[in-house]
Amino acid sequence: MSTLIVDGPAGEKPLSQEMILVCAQKKTVLGAMEIVRTAGLRPAVIVNDLLALAGAQVFFRGKKTDETVVLINSGAASTSVSIVEDGVLRAARVINIAGNALTRAVKREFESEFDEAEALKRAHGVSVPQGGTVAQDAEAARVSSAIKPAVNDLCAEVRRTIDAFLARRPADYRPISRVVLAGGGSRLKGLAEHISAELGLEVESFQPMVNVAGKNGAFGIAPLEADMAVACGLGLSNAMVRRTTHARFNLVPRKIRRAALIRDVSPGFWRLIAAPAIVVLALSLYGVWAVRVSHREAAMEQTLEAAAKRDAALRKKVTKKKAVAGKKAPEPFAFLGRLSVSGVFGSGRGAMVMLDGGGTSYTARAGKLYDSNDAEIRGVSSEIRDNSLALTAGGRRYLSPPFSERAIE
Repeated sequence: MSTLIVDGPAGEKPLSQEMILVCAQKKTVLGAMEIVRTAGLRPAVIVNDLLALAGAQVFFRGKKTDETVVLINSGAASTSVSIVEDGVLRAARVINIAGNALTRAVKREFESEFDEAEALKRAHGVSVPQGGTVAQDAEAARVSSAIKPAVNDLCAEVRRTIDAFLARRPADYRPISRVVLAGGGSRLKGLAEHISAELGLEVESFQPMVNVAGKNGAFGIAPLEADMAVACGLGLSNAMVRRTTHARFNLVPRKIRRAALIRDVSPGFWRLIAAPAIVVLALSLYGVWAVRVSHREAAMEQTLEAAAKRDAALRKKVTKKKAVAGKKAPEPFAFLGRLSVSGVFGSGRGAMVMLDGGGTSYTARAGKLYDSNDAEIRGVSSEIRDNSLALTAGGRRYLSPPFSERAIE
């Protein structure tokens, strides 16, 4: 099922909303889709012949704002009638009187096979030509008399469709201007003239490709005449709906339509996007993992920082308690009292004394004390006497034992 809401009469605000409703058996739609898939195509839009013909009329003939046209598509099994007003489909109907019904009437009249009756129908049609042989004129008269009742019934149904359409319009509404015939049945001899006489309207044949130049330079393509109008409309249906903001007719079920977009995509497309899709997925997973790890690390850093703060606070508290208890901090120059002279070089103010303190060596010279890396130990001064060394630091003096003879060189 598919629907389309249409506007009211031109220049008049409608009292109620008008809507075109199209229904079809599901198996018919699925059968059409299967045929399309068998041909290697993907079904996108499925509409009936009536809607396709209306679309072709608007596309090829242009949208005329001051014209109301009756479109008749005569096929083999049915005849569709639609009324297009100002380029918009307003009314539609399907009549079960078509080419096969006329052929069966000729078959009953001549008691012949179906193919022979079809040939007689195409040869003579509705009109009775004059000027042939007696046998030919008699045969044409029998064919015309056989199919005229069905043609009259068809004209009566078209008239009812027009009357029902005009009944919804104001009394001063403009009349229908013309009738356009399409489909294979439109080629029946005398059919256009008979319909024109019955309806009192101008009847013309639909030629969809009249504005296309042929190979010989002439306008129009002969194979694409009235009987191919519906095919042209079907080919244009999807392109036309993309050019308009109105909703489109589409008999493809919505669930099947959505599934077809995924199922009918070319396998090559999936092969092309497989590698990029895997890369994107891997990057996404890595990003998720990295975010989680960063969150864990941030939480761990916060925990360690809080523990460090607690430890610092605890240390400060313990140190404060020890200071309150009166415990003195160890003197920074206490190691000077443990130094021993290991060698003396020179004498007087230019002498240099080598000291040893538990595996660490020091040098006293020029009134200062240096470590093993020849770096000055700040806050310590040295005084080399005749046979001893005096070190002063932190307000205290540290004296070395007298130099032994072995220590002096």
